[in-house]
Amino acid sequence: LRYTVGADPLAMPEPDVLVAAGLDDPTGLAIGADGAIYVSDRGDSQQVKVFAADGALLRSIGKPGRSGLGPY
Repeated sequence: LRYTVGADPLAMPEPDVLVAAGLDDPTGLAIGADGAIYVSDRGDSQQVKVFAADGALLRSIGKPGRSGLGPY
């Protein structure tokens, strides 16, 4: 979700939904200097998903698949 803060920072506006699909169990979030959104996606994915500032999926980092026993 993205919130646009207006003149009154205490008033919570309705958020824009940027990423509504494509995530299994998102747990971490970072924003790049270029506005890219990096999401750590656990669950069945175990990847970092990179989204454009408008929410479009740009790429996934890592191979999808649940973690398991043994060497990584």
